[in-house]
Formats: sequence, structure tokens, C-alpha cells
Amino acid sequence: LSRSFDGVEALRIQWADALVRSSCECGCGSIGFVFDGEVSPSAASSPLPVEGEILDDDGEVVGGIIVLLRDGVLDDVDVHSFTDGPLPFPTLASIRWSE
Repeated sequence: LSRSFDGVEALRIQWADALVRSSCECGCGSIGFVFDGEVSPSAASSPLPVEGEILDDDGEVVGGIIVLLRDGVLDDVDVHSFTDGPLPFPTLASIRWSE
């Protein structure tokens, strides 16, 4: 949410009140957002216009990461693998963000 795009300010406000939970049963690092109370929706599109490639220790792309909204509210960070097996939630250093 450090990038600038339509609706990002509302998402930053949502982020401050968000709790997270595991959102996938396959073992991947995807997380879902949980809110206690009312949340003002964002005008941002889903998935967010910023996505990342997950890199292994050799700098090879092994997966991706996107942020999904539901009705303008942060819903899920989807971690997906391009290889066999699920990926854990990546470290920031292992993500190459789109421009």
C-alpha cells in the first residue's frame, strides 16, 4: 500500500484496523483480513494494480502475490506458486514488485 493508485488512502485506513488469518487449506502462505466493526470501502479495483513476483534464493521467479478486495474492503493476500507445492508467506526481500 506504499504505491499510489485510486482508492489507496481508504485501504491504508483499513490496514490500520485489520487482523489476519490463514486463508488457504493447501498450506500456502495466503492470508485473509478480518475486521472487527464497520469498514469504509475503497474505490480501488480488485486485484490491486500492484502485484509481486516471489523469488527463490537464486533470484528465480517461483510464484506471485496479489491483494484482493471484496466490495472495496481488503479481503485476501493470495500467495501462489509456479512450482510444485505451496509457498509460505514471502519475506519482503524475496518479492519483486511491479512498477
